[in-house]
Amino acid sequence: MKKMVVKISMLLIAGLCIAGFAQEEGSVGFGAGIKLGTPGPGIEVAIPFTDKFGGRINLNYFTYDYDTTQEGIKYEAELNLMTIGATIDWYPTGRGFRLTGGVFYNGNEITGKGEIGPGGVNIGGTTYTSTDVGKLKAKADFDTLSPYIGIGWDTSFGGERQWGFIGDVGILYHGSPNIKLSSKGGTLSDDPTFLANLKKEEKEIEDNVEDFVWYPVITVGLIYRF
Repeated sequence: MKKMVVKISMLLIAGLCIAGFAQEEGSVGFGAGIKLGTPGPGIEVAIPFTDKFGGRINLNYFTYDYDTTQEGIKYEAELNLMTIGATIDWYPTGRGFRLTGGVFYNGNEITGKGEIGPGGVNIGGTTYTSTDVGKLKAKADFDTLSPYIGIGWDTSFGGERQWGFIGDVGILYHGSPNIKLSSKGGTLSDDPTFLANLKKEEKEIEDNVEDFVWYPVITVGLIYRF
């Protein structure tokens, strides 16, 4: 499946480039846009294929630091959003409304460094103290390649406007989160039994969040056609 998605993404990107060079004179021009939304702030390049088809290559990036407490552990967490996508757009009426499909490189992840409270923490069925664990690190990431499907709007496509409004609503399939726990500086950080319990805790967390396989995509922005 992964190899198939890689091939599809390569074909999409190659198709965007080829179609851009083959653009007919007088057709919709290349576009460059900026946008905001759930994937983070982003930029995109829009390339017309025909009067009803086009494609886009886009980049979204955002980081956010926050504090959270989970199961007696106080985390200093960081959310990193980073996606690079190649999509194909179909404009049924030749302007405005579009249907979109494509694939994204998905670099989204959440990382955290935790401090164990005075009551200790249960890891894999065993209670450990802060001295046992030291600093607990946690990471959640997702499938590297993620298919996307959605609908949207581009007021510059098929019209005479150079400036246009763009918007998208869709879903990104990123698969079940992958959880990684590690310990540093504790008296049991290298203990085989403790490491085995970390693995058990990873599996338990993954089971609890296994249904979180879809990421909602909502963006709005502006585009300029050259």
